[in-house]
Amino acid sequence: MQKKDWMYLSVFPLDGPLGGVSIHGVFYPLKDATLTPDYPLGISNEFTAPEAELCCQSGHGLVILTRADG
Repeated sequence: MQKKDWMYLSVFPLDGPLGGVSIHGVFYPLKDATLTPDYPLGISNEFTAPEAELCCQSGHGLVILTRADG
C-alpha cells in the first residue's frame, strides 16, 4: 500500500486469529506473526518507506490508515 498522505496503519484481526502476518516498510515490522483480538500487536504502526507491504496467510483482517494529528 502506498503511503501518500497516510502516516499510520493498524491491522486488526476480525473473526479470530490472523496468521502469517508480515509487514515491511514500517517502524515495527512483523514477520510471520499471529495477530489476535486480545493482544494489539498490529496497532499504530508508522510508515518508514513510500510503500508498505502487508501479507497474511490465514484469517480475515481490517487495515486502517490514518493521517498525523494536526
